[in-house]
Amino acid sequence: MRMFPISTIVIGLIGWLSLASDAGSAQESPIRGTIVKVETHDRKEIIGRVLVDKAAFVWISKQTKIYKLEGKNRKAAKFAGLKPGQRIEAPWSGGIDDSKPPQVQADEVVIVGDNEPTIRGAITLTELKETPRMVLVEERAGDPNSATWVHVTADTEIFKLTGKNRKAATFADLKVSVRIEA
Repeated sequence: MRMFPISTIVIGLIGWLSLASDAGSAQESPIRGTIVKVETHDRKEIIGRVLVDKAAFVWISKQTKIYKLEGKNRKAAKFAGLKPGQRIEAPWSGGIDDSKPPQVQADEVVIVGDNEPTIRGAITLTELKETPRMVLVEERAGDPNSATWVHVTADTEIFKLTGKNRKAATFADLKVSVRIEA
């Protein structure tokens, strides 16, 4: 992986959604982040939902497949195994419910770990027009299919790492070509 000479930025407590495809089609980029809250529901087809990084709700139905990543293998898991603090990836299809926070229906949920960032890459675009602000991060250079929108809210903690020192940063520090972990 090619490393850019610019300092790495670490973004915590964020969520993201891929907004680049039509409603009803499979998404190229899953929702990735840390579960903040798990809610159960007694609806006919809905088991519950998880709040990811205070930025998006992911609805889980009886048809949603749930897995836990163990090494490189995916093992079947249950909704009851979803806990705050876990990092997940949730591919989804259909539209985005235009609420605050946005909501999507997961096709599957994969528990990927507890502490590791789920996205690493270089910023290719910044969007300043609305709150939350967004940056487009490409995990593999030159591969637009690896791009994910990262939402940056007022609650997002942004830090610049220089060696082992962590210094507070702002959205203005998130520029094109800066490498981030989220």
